[in-house]
Amino acid sequence: MKKLLLIFALLASFSCSYKNQKIVFNFDVENENKSNSIAKKTFDLRVSDERHNKKILGKKKFGQTRVNVFSEQNLADILKFKIKENLVNQGFIEGNDKIIEVRIKTLIHKAQRGFPIGNSETKGVIRVDVKDNKGKNKEFSKNYTLEFKNKHFISSFASTDENNINNLLHELVSNMMRDKELIANISN
Repeated sequence: MKKLLLIFALLASFSCSYKNQKIVFNFDVENENKSNSIAKKTFDLRVSDERHNKKILGKKKFGQTRVNVFSEQNLADILKFKIKENLVNQGFIEGNDKIIEVRIKTLIHKAQRGFPIGNSETKGVIRVDVKDNKGKNKEFSKNYTLEFKNKHFISSFASTDENNINNLLHELVSNMMRDKELIANISN
């Protein structure tokens, strides 16, 4: 009887949850650079989402993508708000001394069921270019890349997927804002 219940539970876990998932971007940005009395340059922040497909995840079940994860929020707008807030906290002021272009290149989360252990992978790439106020001379250019790999029992839950994506965005943008070379280029 116990074996029959176990088999039923396993079959149910493999057959359910084919409903698409909607996530909410909810992450903070940290930095170690604090505002000081040194005069800082002004900045014009431009953020764009260059991903071809705004879908974040395809969850595979039995080798086929069965669940899509997406958000109705505009990730570029959220990143612009978070980065601008962080730069202002560091003592920068909105203006036109430097043009900062932030481009979201990749945000992917893949999850695959497995028995007894499934796995998931989350990857993000953000490109940052700092230019002079005419937008002609590129003074700084760098890709910020981060990847997380996780294991889970059989299948990941929607809340786990959302947490993985938000944790990756938190770490990725925080790493960018802690980059002393980037901050120095904005300051000069």
